[in-house]
Amino acid sequence: MGLDVQWGAIPIDDSSGLKQAWIKTRDQLNNAEMRNIFKAETKHFSRRSAPTRWFTEYFVRNLHTQMFKEVWEWAGIYYQGPLRNIGIKSTHIPIQVKQLCDDVHFWLTNKTELTFLEQSAHIHFRLAKIHPFHNGNGRHARLIADLYLHSLLGQRPLWPEIILTSTSNLRTEYIQSLKTADQGDLSQLVALIVKYGGKNPTQAEVLNHSLFKQNFSTSKLEETVQNLLNFDLEKMGC
Repeated sequence: MGLDVQWGAIPIDDSSGLKQAWIKTRDQLNNAEMRNIFKAETKHFSRRSAPTRWFTEYFVRNLHTQMFKEVWEWAGIYYQGPLRNIGIKSTHIPIQVKQLCDDVHFWLTNKTELTFLEQSAHIHFRLAKIHPFHNGNGRHARLIADLYLHSLLGQRPLWPEIILTSTSNLRTEYIQSLKTADQGDLSQLVALIVKYGGKNPTQAEVLNHSLFKQNFSTSKLEETVQNLLNFDLEKMGC
């Protein structure tokens, strides 16, 4: 397999664990999954809560369960099979997901130069690389990263559905951003998030909103505002 296929979704012919016997085609599967995912999105994007309260290994698994439980038996269950062309060894998955959760809490409580949007890009890429579940990993990675940005008063990107189509130019661009991130450069993925509407909260929101005042120290607020300023200046080429 080439990396373009590796980063993509597993084909429909891998139907082990499919709950709905009426699903026979890719279109039927996509529609069933979209309805299930929409329910999860509606539930979680209708509110905001500091990620320090919810970004845990349990939540990572449970969100996948909510996204796919009506369609797949393996929803929310870590992959336990042999090493795949993408993803890490199955025995390392719980450790790496826990490490990601620990890193997220570190970003929110200690010094970092990353804005919330950049943090969401790291979450997005790392979950896609870990590939913790049997399938649905890309959609899960995008959803949890977007929810993270939303929870911190940012604006989530609106990913076009054509990203799911392996033959589209937009998907090729998306896959390339993940390849580049795999080499240590997340700038292309960050640029795509911005391209599709992702935004950091404003500096005024960080300084004045109760969510930040209740969860951030004064020094953390000042650092966050400076990071936002640096990010905006970089985007303008300053």
